[in-house]
Amino acid sequence: MRPFYRLIPPIRAMAFFFLSLSLSCTASAQDFDRAAHDLAARIAAAAGSGAKVFFDMRDLSSLGPSEAARARQSLEAELRKAGLYLVKAPPSDAVVHVMLAENVQEYLWVAEILRGGTEQMEMVAIPRAPTQAQSPPAPSLVLHKQFVWRQSAPILDFALLPPAADGLPRLFVLEPERVAAYRFDQSRWQLQEDAPIQHARPWPRDLRGRMNPAGDALQVSLPGVSCSAFARRAFVLQCAEDPKSEWRFSETGESATFSSVRNFFSGVTAGSGLPQTALPPFFSAAFLKSPESTRTILSGLDGQALLYEDLPQPVATFTGWGSDIAAIGSGCGAAWQVFATRPGDWTQPDGMQAYEIIERQAVAVTQPLDFDGPVMALWPASDGKSASVVVRNLKTGQYEAYSLSISCSR
Repeated sequence: MRPFYRLIPPIRAMAFFFLSLSLSCTASAQDFDRAAHDLAARIAAAAGSGAKVFFDMRDLSSLGPSEAARARQSLEAELRKAGLYLVKAPPSDAVVHVMLAENVQEYLWVAEILRGGTEQMEMVAIPRAPTQAQSPPAPSLVLHKQFVWRQSAPILDFALLPPAADGLPRLFVLEPERVAAYRFDQSRWQLQEDAPIQHARPWPRDLRGRMNPAGDALQVSLPGVSCSAFARRAFVLQCAEDPKSEWRFSETGESATFSSVRNFFSGVTAGSGLPQTALPPFFSAAFLKSPESTRTILSGLDGQALLYEDLPQPVATFTGWGSDIAAIGSGCGAAWQVFATRPGDWTQPDGMQAYEIIERQAVAVTQPLDFDGPVMALWPASDGKSASVVVRNLKTGQYEAYSLSISCSR
């Protein structure tokens, strides 16, 4: 779910506005870390040392998504250093609503602390940096979506294959009960054949599936079931019970064990370079490769994304992302980018944005890309340079398949 923000009463909002205009610039540069330390100390004094705190932050400033995320991370870290325990939802000892606003001179952090029947307000100003001569614009990245297919039946995953011997591209669509094969003929996708998925047990409620093409072979992974077929021959899908249910993320070998009764991975990964122990359960994963190592990001069940670098302990935490993430090697910018959805649920339109991991920080490198419904599936494509995304359009009720890619521009 997206976080819920308690609306500030209009009179108090007006007071905040005029107070922020009356503040004067007290420093020559922004220092969110110092401001976070100051605000966290005030919150801890009001909430009480060792208190369990439900915390949320609303950004009303002109900061970019990456800067706002860094500010939130800094404040959360300082709150923990101050001895507070942050919980995901009430009940809690205290509730803290934080708003980040601004005027022409500075940013303003406003905290509303609710504890018992009392309410306390704290404010900290962060002066803006002085205006400097603009440097030449850095290369920018552009996120593209290409429509592939839509249908009324649920789509779990899909795969585009290069043209076969007849010169026609192939599209395979994974549904809960079958895999459908299409050929692009006469300017449209036409159903060529399909094959049922054999499974002995009912599917879990939140069904997920993964389809990996590799040459002429097609591997299909579902909870507790593994299927295979030859994509360019008579299309017969052979399925078998698979208690381990190991799903492959990409063609470079990363895989993890999927829960046969839930909709997440157990936390054991292979091919990432990480020790296959002590990792938390996760919903999705992104693997960023370099000649030296592979950095792994796991989208946790608690809404946080954890960055790992060859050790079983995370080195950074990212907030403000949805559950679905995937990495592609576009060759643009830092060569590897992470696609991440927005926080939300399946009743809300979703969006996608691309990030690069710079000095263990998630930095947005594209503008957000909006969809007409929630993202139901996100996987790296077999080429490693694009991603496959499935959206349920809230306006039409249909499931839509898109290919996502990144282009370099200046």
